[in-house]
Parts: sequence; C-alpha cells; structure tokens
Amino acid sequence: NPINLLVAQRLLTLSNFSYVIAENGQVALDLLHDNMFDLVLMDCQMPIMDGYQATKAWRLFEANSNSNRHIPIIAMTANAMAEDRQKCLDAGMDDYLSKPVDRNLLKRTLLKWLKFEATKFDTATLPEADLQVQVSNTDTSVLDFTIVNDLKEFMGTDYQSLIRIYLEDSPKLLQQIQAALSIQDCSALITPAHTLKSSSANLGAIRLSNVAALFEKNARAGNINEPNKEAKNLL
Repeated sequence: NPINLLVAQRLLTLSNFSYVIAENGQVALDLLHDNMFDLVLMDCQMPIMDGYQATKAWRLFEANSNSNRHIPIIAMTANAMAEDRQKCLDAGMDDYLSKPVDRNLLKRTLLKWLKFEATKFDTATLPEADLQVQVSNTDTSVLDFTIVNDLKEFMGTDYQSLIRIYLEDSPKLLQQIQAALSIQDCSALITPAHTLKSSSANLGAIRLSNVAALFEKNARAGNINEPNKEAKNLL
C-alpha cells in the first residue's frame, strides 16, 4: 500500500531511525539473512509471502541456529480486532501496531523494544493498543481534520504526493470492489476493501474507511449482501 508506506517512512525519518524497505515477505526474509537489523516492522498483508508466514519462517531459522539473538518483530496491520493481535503473537511477533499508526505510539514502541533510553516518551507506561474498531452510524463527518492537519504537519511537501497517489489508486480499488460485488465474489472483495480501508484511514477519510471496513468484515464472513445495506447507512 503506497500510502501506508510513505507515511511509515516519514514517521521513521522524523524519529531519526534508519530503515530498509522490503516489498514482500520473501524479500524481508532475504534481507534478514544478509543483514543485521535491530527490529522489524512487519506488514501482515504482503504479496508472495505475508507477514505471518515470514515471521514464522524467521523464528524457525532463529530456533535452528546457534545464535541466541532474537530480533523484535512488530506487526503493522489495519485489522485491529483482538483475534488479529493473537494471530500476530501466535506467528511469533512480539508486539502489535494497528494502522493508521499514531506517530507517538510508534516511536514509544520502537524505543521500548530497542531498549533505548526514552526522554520525551515514557516507555514504562506504554498503553495497550486499541484493538476494537468502532463504526458509528451517527458520524456524518467525511474527513477527520485532526488527522488531516497532523498529516500535513509531519509529511510537509510530501503531503501532496500522498493525495495524488490516493486519488489515482482509490478509483481502481472502488472498481475492484464493484466488480467483486457484481459477481458475488467474497474472496475478490477482501483485498481491495482492506486496502481502501487502510489508506483512507491514514488520510483522515474516516467515513469511507468505515464503509470499506464493513465490506471487508462481511466479505471475510462470507456475506456479500449485508455490506450494501450497512454501507448505505454510513453514506
């Protein structure tokens, strides 16, 4: 997801962390074998090999090697339910961040697992992530300007690039959602709905994100009809 990637890169740069990008789980594994990293931010939804598979493979390698080194792996996912957190932990991940990522919580989590001295951030009182997605049928706002203004502040000149990418990608995702609905294909609906949910939330388009979340939730449950009814209430 290019929107999420750009935001994450900017947050890491502002926090003075260096990083390497892996476009899928297999590349991530190759990089881990060839380099010494202090920590991994693992996206759960990736092509070729997802974050769960990559984490399990790396933990198996660690268990079979002679080294006692354990690399902290932090899950990053737009699926923010309690069972999703447990799935991450079962795969061998150490912690969990739901998207869109709060920049202060991201930095505090990194400081916590990298064992750095925290000055501005108190790692001892790191709060639990909010694992429940609350969808309000009474929220009529299209944009959350708290998110929008915060995004403008820390993205700087890259903010316009985010908007351009979003406006290019979103119509394609909506077409994929419409195509999946037209042929009653739940499996084809999940990925575009998930992607639209996450990128919209990152940009503060909360109402659209909530609608996409309903499509994804019901598609995962195998119910292709209910999202239409609930989405109309939100819109």
